[in-house]
Amino acid sequence: MTKSLRTSTVVAFLVLSSSSTAVAQSESESPSGPSPRAPVSQQALPESARPGTAPSQEAQPPRLTLDEAIRKALTEHPVLRQAREAIRGAEARTKQARSGYYPQLSFSGIAKQGLSGASGALGLRGLVTSPLFRDIGASAAAFENLYDFGRTAHQVKASQWASVSLSHALEAQQALVKLDVEQAYYTALQQQRLGKVDEQILADRQLIARQAKAFYDAQIKSKVDLSLAEVGVSNANLELVQARDRLRTAFAELNRAMGIDGEPAYTLEEPKIDVESPPTLASLLADSHRRPELLAFDAEIKADEEIVARSRANKWPKLMALFSSGWVRFSDYSPAKLLLGAFGIDFPIFTGGRIEAEIDEAKANLARTRAARDNQAQDVRVQVQRAHNELLSAIESIRANEQLITQAREALRLARARYRVQIGSFVELTSAEAAASSAEAQYAQALYRYKIAQLTLNYVSGLP
Repeated sequence: MTKSLRTSTVVAFLVLSSSSTAVAQSESESPSGPSPRAPVSQQALPESARPGTAPSQEAQPPRLTLDEAIRKALTEHPVLRQAREAIRGAEARTKQARSGYYPQLSFSGIAKQGLSGASGALGLRGLVTSPLFRDIGASAAAFENLYDFGRTAHQVKASQWASVSLSHALEAQQALVKLDVEQAYYTALQQQRLGKVDEQILADRQLIARQAKAFYDAQIKSKVDLSLAEVGVSNANLELVQARDRLRTAFAELNRAMGIDGEPAYTLEEPKIDVESPPTLASLLADSHRRPELLAFDAEIKADEEIVARSRANKWPKLMALFSSGWVRFSDYSPAKLLLGAFGIDFPIFTGGRIEAEIDEAKANLARTRAARDNQAQDVRVQVQRAHNELLSAIESIRANEQLITQAREALRLARARYRVQIGSFVELTSAEAAASSAEAQYAQALYRYKIAQLTLNYVSGLP
């Protein structure tokens, strides 16, 4: 009679414990599809050891949305700052090349004694280069490149195209930084969600341990069940610690992707993930020509073509003009001695093959750039195909895991009910619990794998 009463009391206690868990699970069901089991009471854990919570005296981690993370990265990432400075340098080189269109003004002074030709090493220009043996003077000079058969024009255009190429390279780098941030953000969300799954696993195993202890105290089950249940709790604790460590690592990777020191932890916002079928592979391949990397190569090819044209222009003469005026210590003064005007021509008759070698080098650089562009186009095509296949695989994985998670939950519910009424074994219960936990984790991983695959496909196909 006493044993029967003890058994009835134990069963009533277990029914109340499991029913509270079932209510918590039912309230967490989402109409949009399977979701991780809602966390239950963590009274068995000290407050400082509960994942996802902080001690009451500590402030909550700062809130960080995906848009804020992308905005910080595009503003502060050092790689993008480096690319912007490279564009500034290219724009400055364009200004340098364009200066050839304008006259060059200079002021010179000299004091010399000796042969005038020896002072040519000073590089002075204008009236101060007079042939006097002893001379003191100063003058201003204006030098103008009258016509150079397109040397300056081709150099200006080459510099402009180089700047355009760097601008497209900046766009490519921005797209890559944005993808890195998105992947790091969703990876952190995934680790955060897996941590909640591990919390639920710990809570479930604690409940199983309490049930096993109640059965053992009532002399209904052996101590083997209790010992195995306690081992399960210890393993769940260990897995929870490891999950929290992975989450901290994911936050560090998120800071690295943003290019900032950042906070050790964040309160992330869970965006809604809608599973959609991707565009056709043919349309993605047709749109992939918009990749900034390919546009950068196109602009670089234009720059190299201008360099080839400039090298060919070196075979033709240059026409120049010089005007200078100033004061030189002559014995007598006249306008003819204080003013200088000159026209010059520079015609390369024979250069030992230097100009021809410059042309060959420019052509080789052009061919190399075109080959690099073709290679990049092939890489883009493979990337699009691989990302498209990965996205289709992720979609199929989600569908399979939705069915698996429903089956695993039902199996766990039945196993709990059987164990409460002493029909099922402890091994059956733990197997069902492990299958359900694995299904929860696989579904979370499949969901975020899909989102990362979708973002990757957008990136490799040049979509915004």
